[in-house]
Amino acid sequence: MHMKKLMVGVMALVAVAGSTARAAGIAVDLQSARGVGMAGSMIGLVDDASGMYYNPAGIVQGQGLEFIIGAAPIVPFFKATPNGGTELSGVTNLIPPFHTYFTYGISDDLTVGLGIFTPYGLKVEWDANWPARTIITSADLKVIDINPTVGYRIGPVRIGAGVQIVRSTVELKKDIALAGLGYVNTDLAGGAWGWGGNVGLQWEAVPKVLQFGATYRSQVKLDVTGNVHFDNVPPPYSGTFKDQGASTSLTLPNTFGLGVAYHPIPELALDFDVNYFGWQQFQAIDIKFDNPQLNTYEAKQWHHTWNYRIGAEYTLNEHLQLRAGILYDLNPSPDYTLLPDVPDADRLNFGLGATYRFGAFRIEAGYQFIYFFPRDSTSPVLSPQYNPAHYTATAHVFALSFGVKI
Repeated sequence: MHMKKLMVGVMALVAVAGSTARAAGIAVDLQSARGVGMAGSMIGLVDDASGMYYNPAGIVQGQGLEFIIGAAPIVPFFKATPNGGTELSGVTNLIPPFHTYFTYGISDDLTVGLGIFTPYGLKVEWDANWPARTIITSADLKVIDINPTVGYRIGPVRIGAGVQIVRSTVELKKDIALAGLGYVNTDLAGGAWGWGGNVGLQWEAVPKVLQFGATYRSQVKLDVTGNVHFDNVPPPYSGTFKDQGASTSLTLPNTFGLGVAYHPIPELALDFDVNYFGWQQFQAIDIKFDNPQLNTYEAKQWHHTWNYRIGAEYTLNEHLQLRAGILYDLNPSPDYTLLPDVPDADRLNFGLGATYRFGAFRIEAGYQFIYFFPRDSTSPVLSPQYNPAHYTATAHVFALSFGVKI
């Protein structure tokens, strides 16, 4: 029974690890300051090296070298209110996803590049003695995507394709309550490598006026292996809570996006995107231990999701651009699987940004405010006195990128 309680938290975290690119959840689509300012509305518009994330067709911009490096730190604030209880605040952490891109235009029509970015991630931490410490005290997920890419232009059409080399690490900390003997501290850590691919297309239907884009990123299977470490174990339970290995298999979803970019006047660009995330494949988590008696199976029953974005970019002069965007983002988890390790909900993102250019160099800044719609959890994992639990959250994103193109 104690091990099953532990693995409820572990499985919930692995669920998070699997929710990499989906709408809401732990999607980190903050892969350039320009994209942050436009709320990610880039599929039809993107025309720089960050296209390796947003749409690989966009990297085809003629001969020359381009380099972009930056980060988009996230500052989240999340709260949980047990049924009829006192509001509890999570620990605020700075989550610093980074991005770097390099492209080389071999000719006007052929470009190659390499991107390294963090498309998914999570850091949730609650007070060590909070009431749901037996579900979670902290969760930390990191996903790094290494994405070599090639793009080619055929008349008004640009196409791009890349390989995803994905490294994921995950850590969960929680406690197990023992009647009359206090709490056992647990720490589960694991990692995995996986690979997949991505492709994209842009079609300039009306030169400098109307452009369409499409992009697809494949699923990535991760065979996660790791270890569970137990601390503060009373002697009567030393045979039960032994450090040991654990493994599971999960698949990051395939995603598909469509975008249209429109220039009503030369100085103004508008981009509208719609994105699909294939989370219906994520129905359960099956975790195996060195001791097969501890193997666990947890139904999750997620469903596919969509999100919708619109962004605008205005060029004031050769040095300065301004931008703004809004995103409506849906989450895939039903209320009865929602737990405080991922206090997730549908959300609205509001973005602002600017670029300043000087010669071959540019500095880009972006900001987003993220509002999570309040949500109740009815998960049967929660103790009856805490069910339903009410979740609220907001987050701030501050992005900065430095670029050079020669």
